[in-house]
Order: sequence, then C-alpha cells, then structure tokens
Amino acid sequence: MRATHTPRAPPRLAGTDDRPRVILPADNVAWEDPRIDQHLLRMGAEDTLLVLTTGGCNVLDRLIDGTKHIVAADLNAAQNALLELKLACLRVLTYEQFFQLFAQSNRRLFDSLYAPTLRPLLSEAAAGYWDANGKAFFDNVLYAGASGKLARALVGLSTLAGLGPMFRALATQHGQSASSLAAPQLGSPLGSAPARQ
Repeated sequence: MRATHTPRAPPRLAGTDDRPRVILPADNVAWEDPRIDQHLLRMGAEDTLLVLTTGGCNVLDRLIDGTKHIVAADLNAAQNALLELKLACLRVLTYEQFFQLFAQSNRRLFDSLYAPTLRPLLSEAAAGYWDANGKAFFDNVLYAGASGKLARALVGLSTLAGLGPMFRALATQHGQSASSLAAPQLGSPLGSAPARQ
C-alpha cells in the first residue's frame, strides 16, 4: 500500500502576500543534496519535475527515485549535451568504463567508444557538440567548461604565489596530480560544493 501525500501550502511569512518568490543562490554553482530534496519535496513515482540540467547529477538521482517524468532544461547547451552523453553511457557501458570516462578523463576510452557506441544514442544537437568538443573535454574533465577555465586560472595564480610545492606535496600524499588537487582547493567557494557535501 502506497502512502499518499497531500501537498501542503508553503509557510506564509508574516506581512507578505502569496506571490511566488525568486530565491537567488549564494553560490555560483547549482549544487543540491538530492537526498534532502527527496525528503523535503516528497517526490514520488507520479510526479513530473522541471529541473536545471547542470551536470545531470540531479536528473540521474531523480531517475533512480523512479520519478514519472523529468524535464531537464539549461541555457548552456553543453550541460544538456553532457546529460545526454551520461544517459547514453549508462545504457551501454560498464561501471568501470563510466568511471574511467568521468572520474579519470580516459580520452583513449572515449575515442574508442564514441563513434561506434555512444554517438548513435545521442540527439543531433548533442552529437554535434561531442563531435566538436569530446576530445578536449576528455583530455581532463576537471578543466572542461567555464569552471575548468576558472580552475586553470587559479592554478596559474597559485603557482605565481608560490603554492606549487604545497599542491605537489598534497598530491603525492593522495596519489593524484598537483593540478587535480589545486583546482577544487582554490575554487572553493567559487566553484565547488560546500565541504559538508
């Protein structure tokens, strides 16, 4: 037996009317905790959602929850193409292959899989985007897009400021490249999630 949920009206603030409000983000990155969203919004299998595409993570989380219909929209066509590519990858790749592409920027794997396996699953717009940008994106996912440009600039500034040895020491400690540590460290709070996430 499925419990039914009757949506409650949002709380009304004293001295205000019932017009919808626009809440401006305090961070430049859309980063929600999907577990909290699920709990607070009580989304179910019969719900239709409109979400910002961003990197596609929230859409994928809602799919796991079994949401009936999801409309993902973003003014940045690259974000929509990224979500399409992730969905195509989830259809045909193993977990290890997916991890190699998106966590380890395995460009050789992308080159071998894109044209024969992934491209046929994409819309014309997404295929056009990946035809033009796939190789650069998978050279290093961390440095792709606008956030990547910010990360590169911050790494350059950190080198000029003499912080290179600190990042190399941290990288050696964690078995990573210095640049892979520098960008998230320097980008916060401009380009990363809050530490608690």
